[in-house]
Formats: sequence, C-alpha cells, structure tokens
Amino acid sequence: MKLSAYLRLCVSILPCLSWFSFHAVADDAEEMQSGEMNPGTTLYSHQRLNGGDFKVLVYGNSIALHGAHPEIGWTGDWGMAASARENDFAHLTIAALEERRGESADYRIRNLALLERNFTTNLAEFAELADDIAWAPDYVVIAIGENVPTPSDSESVAAYTEFLRSLARPLAESVGRPVVVMRSPFWRNETKAMCTAQVARNVGAIYVDAGALGDNDENKAFGLFSHSGIANHPGDLGMRRLANLILDGIDAAETGYSDFILTPGWNTATASRRNTSLSRSSGVAIATGAIRSVSSAPTLEARYRTIDESDGIGLHTDRRFGTSLNIR
Repeated sequence: MKLSAYLRLCVSILPCLSWFSFHAVADDAEEMQSGEMNPGTTLYSHQRLNGGDFKVLVYGNSIALHGAHPEIGWTGDWGMAASARENDFAHLTIAALEERRGESADYRIRNLALLERNFTTNLAEFAELADDIAWAPDYVVIAIGENVPTPSDSESVAAYTEFLRSLARPLAESVGRPVVVMRSPFWRNETKAMCTAQVARNVGAIYVDAGALGDNDENKAFGLFSHSGIANHPGDLGMRRLANLILDGIDAAETGYSDFILTPGWNTATASRRNTSLSRSSGVAIATGAIRSVSSAPTLEARYRTIDESDGIGLHTDRRFGTSLNIR
C-alpha cells in the first residue's frame, strides 16, 4: 500500500477509534451528555456561616452545585437544573431540617466532581476535606458518583469503594458523630450503587437509593434547557424527591435505624426516638445488614432481605436490642 493511501485509511478510521474509546471509558455523565459539566480544578463550594444552631455538610457534584456556565445555557450558581437555589435538593434538605428543628443552620455544599474523576487520588492532599471534618457537621449528605467512570473489574470496584470509605469514615467518626446519609447516583448505576451501599454499612451511615428517581423522566429538566446535559439533571420535582429521600434517611437514623436501604415510596408508619416501624407495599430491597430477633424467636442470619408484601409485616429497630422482623 502506498504511503498516501495508508494515511487516507488512517484518517478515515480515526473517528471510529475515537468513538470506540469514548464509549469504552464513558462515565454516566458522558452518557447523559453532561461530560463538560463541573469545569475547573477546585472543590468548588457554597456556604452560609452565620453562627447557626447546627451544621449541614453536603458533598455532591453538579446536581448539588454548579457555577454559571452561560456557554451551555446555565446561568445559576446552585444545583443543576433547579429553577432557583432554594429549589435544589441541598437547600431543600437544609430548609426542611431547619423547619423540623426550629433552628437555623450553617451549611457547606461542596462539588466533588474533581475527585469523582480522579477517585484514586490521595484525599489527604485536599485541605478542604480536612477542614470539613474539623468543622464538625451535625448532618452529612454524600451524594456523588455520577462523574465516576464505571468500575469494570474487581480492582476498580475495590478502588472506588475505598475512595468512598476514605471520604465517609472520617466524617462519620468526627467529633459530633453526625448523621450521615449516602445516596446512590441519580443516573442509575448498579455497580456504583453497590459500592455506596457497602461503604454506608461499613461506616454506620444510612444508604438511600436514588436510581428509581433517575429512571423517571418527569424528575428531569427536559423541555426547560436546550442543552441535553443540563436537561438530564433533576428539575424542581426531581430535586424535591431527592431531598425527601435524603430526609427519609435522616429520619431513619434519628429514630434508631441504621444499616438500611431506603428507596422512594417508603412510608413511616410509626416513629419515636427509641424504635420505628417502616413498611413498603411492593417488593423492594428494604434492609441490609444482620437482622436478628429481639424475642425468643430464632435469629435471622440473612445479610439481605426482601419483603414482597408488607401488609402485616414490619421491621422494628431498637437502639439497645437491634432489629427484629415482626409478623403481626
């Protein structure tokens, strides 16, 4: 083959090679045409520090906080694609906590997209993370994963799991022993959700699964933005449902629950500081971790349990005795 013909052949196949490489390593953000989000090399943050009565720390990405990017049609400086700052999931969560407690909050919302895309980096290199731990928040929400390249083998799964653990454990064990809620990616990804749930169990956090929300287009901002990447983000309805899911997780932690998967549609039947009963009317994964009886009934050794029909069936937790399966 002549050199000129060879060069023409190379030029003709380069687009194909480029396409293949992109899709072979694409993360969920790229699949959602959101790969250009979160530009910059800092852990961008927004905070309000007014001597509040309690502190809330939110770790997220563009869904939690994204500065203005007019080149693609985004002019906000809050969670993409909420219509206003007060309508993104972070601010909705904070406002609801303030209303419940009757107190004002200091808060810090931090975009960790840089870490998502480089999740094998040494977190000790980021002074901002150490400062967040020293800040001693009362509530921590870790809602990340969308920008992480999907772990495709045991080594990358282990690396991403360790990244999440390194991020969550120091906060969970910080001075104030905060309530920690870890949320799966809004754009469903079973591998990353599995890693998040595993770490939540490991560090004593509540895990909430947002995949069902991301599956539903009504929770996105379609028709409101011409840029498809922005439109794939949660709109006001999706943001409100994300906030409600996180608040359900906080409720679970504060009423004595730990180590549970919560999914959209939970119904809190009864709740108190000592124990609670949660039920769900359709078959979903509702609990992880060891389940044991508090009565004389045989111990349930299952590490994972699904209840298909919850009428007359409830999971009960007591801080002293653990969790029991009640059949009424």
